[in-house]
Amino acid sequence: MTKLNKVVLVGAIGLIVLNFVSLARDMALPYQQGKKRPEAFYGNAFVPWRQQLKNVEYVGYYTDQSLTDTTARMKYTQTQYILAPTLLDYEQWEKHRLFILDGSSPKANQLQVEKLGLRVLRRTEQGAILAEKPMS
Repeated sequence: MTKLNKVVLVGAIGLIVLNFVSLARDMALPYQQGKKRPEAFYGNAFVPWRQQLKNVEYVGYYTDQSLTDTTARMKYTQTQYILAPTLLDYEQWEKHRLFILDGSSPKANQLQVEKLGLRVLRRTEQGAILAEKPMS
């Protein structure tokens, strides 16, 4: 083995060791900062609604928050995941017979129910509402 090969080999081993030490330090960082509780899966609140919505193709989805907001988008996508294959229609939510009202607060949801004259079918502990348009 030539002297150049030995230098390259020692350098490569040195880089591997440095990367390994850095990786170990990065992996330990969350534990040094204190363990954070895992976030609850918001969509689980809608599991009891699956049976009621199993034959429903579309449900209107109302929120008074922009889906560009991370929390609002998380709530929407987790709800969609749990209720699939039922599709949540955010864009044209008012055209459907059934609605999920999942706004910024339980009060905001209730105000929307009253404004539209909807009949409440179910509620989650977080304040989301499954409602329907009254029969005309």
